[in-house]
Amino acid sequence: MFCAAYAHELKRYGIKHGLTNWAAAYATGLLIARRTLKKLELDDTFVGVDEADGEFKMTEAAEPTKELDAETLRKYIFGGHVAEYMESLADDDEERYKSQFQQYIDDEVEADGLEDLYTEAHKAIREDPFKVDDDAGEKKGKEEWKEESKKYRQKKLSKAEKDARVKTNIDEAVKKVKAERDD
Repeated sequence: MFCAAYAHELKRYGIKHGLTNWAAAYATGLLIARRTLKKLELDDTFVGVDEADGEFKMTEAAEPTKELDAETLRKYIFGGHVAEYMESLADDDEERYKSQFQQYIDDEVEADGLEDLYTEAHKAIREDPFKVDDDAGEKKGKEEWKEESKKYRQKKLSKAEKDARVKTNIDEAVKKVKAERDD
């Protein structure tokens, strides 16, 4: 695998909730793009847009595409659709709002703060697409993982050890049967 990015990694960049919505998908796409460019040492050549505005730009000539609504696209990139839904639920059905957005409420993330949250996350992704969790510690190497796996593996037994174990199990079973018969 050349490069990968996952939505759960967005927590490192401040996006802790809604990791399956459209805005998170965009941020994950941005993350994989920036990582790939960084690996290929092309991140300075292809800097992208500083602020996602939803405008569709082609770097090469292509067949005409359907017209995109830049305003709607921008709204989805920055979680505007989620903010609208949060506001409508808060106004219409407070109980459902609390149950559906409890984690947002606990972290004091409000509808009007979502755009700033995504803007900051996009900025952080551009600055460091390989950001590591603060509490991740040192990354283990191949040999360390090999040693770690040995903790959970059973030691292989020789033929003589296997035969002895089988004999012990048979002896115990015979004793158990005799004890039950004597009762």
